[in-house]
Amino acid sequence: TPALVLALGNGIIAPALPVYVRSFNVTFAVAALAIVLYQAGAFVCAFPTGYLLDKIGRRPILLAGPIILAVTSLLIAFSETFEQLLVLRFIGGAAEQMWMMARLAVISDTAAARQRGKQITWMAALNRVGDLGGPAVGGFLAAAFDVRIPFVIYGIIVFLAIVHSFF
Repeated sequence: TPALVLALGNGIIAPALPVYVRSFNVTFAVAALAIVLYQAGAFVCAFPTGYLLDKIGRRPILLAGPIILAVTSLLIAFSETFEQLLVLRFIGGAAEQMWMMARLAVISDTAAARQRGKQITWMAALNRVGDLGGPAVGGFLAAAFDVRIPFVIYGIIVFLAIVHSFF
């Protein structure tokens, strides 16, 4: 499911992100911006996404979020500057928030009242599974291949996960 894949992807990049960020020769304090800006993107995007969900519908946002997230992840792997990486992390955080809010809205709209809690619980549980398993996969990929590979894998698996959503 997309919930598992998005969480798995975030977990996959977790061990690679600090090493990759440090490759830009920035201090630890500045490197923290890669995490802060991801969360800031999610925060800033929350209110406009709620408006757009009602204005243009759930499906376009549900599809756009993961597509944008996959593209930004792939682009991060090839960032040439730290500033470029930060902008892409901000956009990625916004994109993940778009998907999350759209998914919750779809559950609210389509699930029977007695099923909503169960569906949200399953989505949250799959997030945790991805968060737990992803770092082991990402650490292996970064160590075995290159520190940028987890970002490429993240982008690819998100694209694969949303293919199902199109149908």
